[in-house]
Amino acid sequence: MLAAVDGSGVKDSLNMVPTEPLRIVTFHLNQVGDLLFSLPALASLRAGFPGAHITAVVRPSLTSLLRPSDLVDSIIERARGGLLAKGRLIWRLRREKFHIAVSFSQAEECVLLSRFSGAAVRAGFDGGHFSSAFTIRTEKAGPPSTMNNLRLVRALGCPVVQDTYVGLVKLTQDDLNDAQELLIKADVSPGRPLVVLGPGTSRRRTIKEWPSERFAAVADHLATNKSAQVLILGAQPDPQIHMAARAPMTDLSGRTTLRQAAAILKRAILFVGVDSGLMHLAAAMATPCVAIFGPTDPSLTGPQGQGHAIVRLGLGCSPCFRKTCPFNRECLENLTTETVIKAAEEIWGARVACQQ
Repeated sequence: MLAAVDGSGVKDSLNMVPTEPLRIVTFHLNQVGDLLFSLPALASLRAGFPGAHITAVVRPSLTSLLRPSDLVDSIIERARGGLLAKGRLIWRLRREKFHIAVSFSQAEECVLLSRFSGAAVRAGFDGGHFSSAFTIRTEKAGPPSTMNNLRLVRALGCPVVQDTYVGLVKLTQDDLNDAQELLIKADVSPGRPLVVLGPGTSRRRTIKEWPSERFAAVADHLATNKSAQVLILGAQPDPQIHMAARAPMTDLSGRTTLRQAAAILKRAILFVGVDSGLMHLAAAMATPCVAIFGPTDPSLTGPQGQGHAIVRLGLGCSPCFRKTCPFNRECLENLTTETVIKAAEEIWGARVACQQ
């Protein structure tokens, strides 16, 4: 039998039948970046509980980031619909007979799913709604982050085996071939350097966006001075960039799957964009990023890995983490094109030097 205990001795408390494999279920947030933040924690769970069967419960649109993956053994899609759909999901969770539930999300739905999963040990963050449903609680500092998620699995006695998401999204040769075919159809030459722009954010976080005409100016500079091919990725096209740009560019916004986007980003020499899931996907592919920050904190949610440039003004009011701004978004509106171009030039020069 399993006992719910504090984090210090949880592994010793998992006294189970020897023939019964340990079963762990994890609940994840709804955004691309947030799912990527949980990958190092999944690696820790895998190392801390070797031989365990790990199931991830995720939003349907994000499942492809975990397939294929050696971090989880199975995936359950978060239920769409009302109470009946959620009831079916709870019934399935209980049928799986999980021993440990880990919630990387403070969303009420995830907390309640953890509570009713049937798992005796339930780990999550303190301070949210219904956090008393967790048998193991850890502090959550600031917004969702890899640091918070690693703190949570450490409370389960798991070692930190990797503290970044770089290399944890696994692409297949078919993924790479699929992306290459998509690029060829879009008239992107394999012989010229590729730069990807990521100007957009989720609809709830448009406060993080940088003016479209400045992205166009950056694209013009790189196309003219570096012979770069410029490609735009994202959920929605940004016609204002095309209207303002002089150089030709390709916009595949809304026309790629997540895995296609990841493979294209892996092919790119540089990513230039705002704090977004796409930026984190680029960093996960080890593609250098010029990351434009305003109201958010790059020390918490900046691109992980090496070779990136953080561009921000560092005003006294930033980071504020607000969804609206009473100061006309000065942290981004006053960030010049020249500053971003300089950062892109420095990364470009470093990459060329490494290839010589």
